[in-house]
Amino acid sequence: PTFNYSIDPVNTNAPGASIDLNGEVNATGSGNVVVVITEVNDCNTSLPLSFAIPYGEDPDLVFSPANEIVCDGQLMNVLLTTNYINPGVVQFWLTDIVYSSPEVNNPTSLLTPGPIGNVGTSCFLPGAVLNESVENIGNQPQTITYKFIPTRQDGDLCEGDEVELVVTVLPTPKLDIIA
Repeated sequence: PTFNYSIDPVNTNAPGASIDLNGEVNATGSGNVVVVITEVNDCNTSLPLSFAIPYGEDPDLVFSPANEIVCDGQLMNVLLTTNYINPGVVQFWLTDIVYSSPEVNNPTSLLTPGPIGNVGTSCFLPGAVLNESVENIGNQPQTITYKFIPTRQDGDLCEGDEVELVVTVLPTPKLDIIA
């Protein structure tokens, strides 16, 4: 038997959807691709079988606000969201925190994700808020860089690109009076 593959253009909403002779589906954007398969042998052609394949790009992570600037001791408030076609299957795991200087003290977290880099415990879900209080004991602005990898948690374990959130921590103004 021979299998023929085609795309149902009426019910497919993924842009650029295509299928090759071997049945490999491609699309240029997220959406559903409806594939129609028929089997042909020397005598007959089968009734068409169709099924929808959700096609998505790699998961992403969007920060709101994109650039956070806080004062010494102030609580940051960064919303973690995604534009992924099915946000319910996305999680973000924290892989690293980099401090620009020892003058930036370790943050005190109100939302403790667990040990950094441990995918089982350092995960955030879409809608989580990164809300940490940070201190800058120096007299210059310093930064904290949070590194995340968005992944699918539905068994696919597809990873998106690493995303960095840079938080600038301004120092408390210090006035030195010399008599």
